[in-house]
Amino acid sequence: MKRTLGFKGKLVDVAEKLFPVLLIFESIVILSNIFYPLTFFIDDAGHYQAASASALEDIFLAVASVITAILIIRSENPKGQKMAGLTFICLPLINYATVGGEFGNASQYGMILVSLIIMYSIIFSNKSSKLAATQSELNMATEIQAAMLPSIFPAFPQREEFDLYASMDPAKEVGGDFYDFFMIDDDHLGVVIADVSGKGVPAALFMMISKTIVQNFAMMGISASEVLTRANESLCAQNKMEMFVTTWIGILELSTGKMNCASAGHEFPALYHEGKYELVQG
Repeated sequence: MKRTLGFKGKLVDVAEKLFPVLLIFESIVILSNIFYPLTFFIDDAGHYQAASASALEDIFLAVASVITAILIIRSENPKGQKMAGLTFICLPLINYATVGGEFGNASQYGMILVSLIIMYSIIFSNKSSKLAATQSELNMATEIQAAMLPSIFPAFPQREEFDLYASMDPAKEVGGDFYDFFMIDDDHLGVVIADVSGKGVPAALFMMISKTIVQNFAMMGISASEVLTRANESLCAQNKMEMFVTTWIGILELSTGKMNCASAGHEFPALYHEGKYELVQG
């Protein structure tokens, strides 16, 4: 309703919760009339007669009609307003004119029920098309994010003294986790593991910015701690959304096997050696 009728507020929140209840209630009442004249019956002369609980139908008709009319009138979406109006108002009127009011309000209850179902079908149809478009955009964002991460292995086939492999499976279509590795020079390999706060598209965008900034500073040949210090200053300078990223970076000197590393609030990586794991806390 928020998307189709184009406005927000407590009324539409109440309506979205109340209408499914009304649909279930009316369905039960209509089905009950098959076995017992709960709200109406046809007498021996073939005339419609209200039953003892006919007030239940009147309450349903009044509540559903009033709320729907208010929603349609307050709609800021002309297309949704027209569809809802034609469905909810015209259908019962056509029905009433067709039967000539012979069965009183009884014939209207079913029409109101059908109108609500049609309205919900229209709403969900619109939502489904928008969700499909959103899903397509998310799939594209997933591909873009995956392309930002190193994914060709072996990564450095010309280097025989080391090998590496990495992969990432985001919790959602796109997320804030990322890794990176790159040659700083012929003797230094940079390795980054990081996690941006939050999930989804905002985290993915911040991830791409963070990845680029960290790599740019690492390529300057400075220490791991200095890389994170400068990256932190750059990210904080234009960060109105107050997002953050936890990062671990290691700079491996290939000729000696020594690694200079630093952490900015990130979990320490685990090193597997001689059958056991150890956290790298240097």
